Amino acid sequence: MVLPLHSEDPRFSYAPQVREVAQLGATHISFIVRIYQEHARSPGPLRHPTKTPRDAILLEAIKEARRSGMQVLLMPIVLLEKPGEDDWRGNIAPPDWDAWFAAYQNLLLHFARLAEEGGASTLLVGSELSSTEARVEDWRRLINATRRRFSGQLGYSANWDHYDEVQFWKQLDYM
Repeated sequence: MVLPLHSEDPRFSYAPQVREVAQLGATHISFIVRIYQEHARSPGPLRHPTKTPRDAILLEAIKEARRSGMQVLLMPIVLLEKPGEDDWRGNIAPPDWDAWFAAYQNLLLHFARLAEEGGASTLLVGSELSSTEARVEDWRRLINATRRRFSGQLGYSANWDHYDEVQFWKQLDYM
């Protein structure tokens, strides 16, 4: 079952929804955490002050899922706040790729720490970031750094139209 964490209320608790999912018989739950960059040419993604859940809320959701007997997959996802006409996360083109990957890795390692602390079993290192995928060495560094922070399994969600082109699958547990 997928539960997007999209409440803009900084005090919101997902615990009732998590328990309801468990009561329906689900054994696994995926939490989608939105991070943003302004548009496809922005220098890098950031936590949104109201649309990205606070750490305590995310951690509470993960721990509630674990207490309810479910395995947890955490999926940070880049969204564009003010996309151009044909922009989406799959065609981002920042002015400085090194800076973009540094910002993205910083966010991912933060979520990896929360996933580890909460007991999540799986963390996705990215989703449909098609234009970044040719930067294989950047992805390998990011995956290796994430493995040092998170002891669970790692995956990546490629876009449907070119999943066979991803060259870093071997560094991951899930595709």
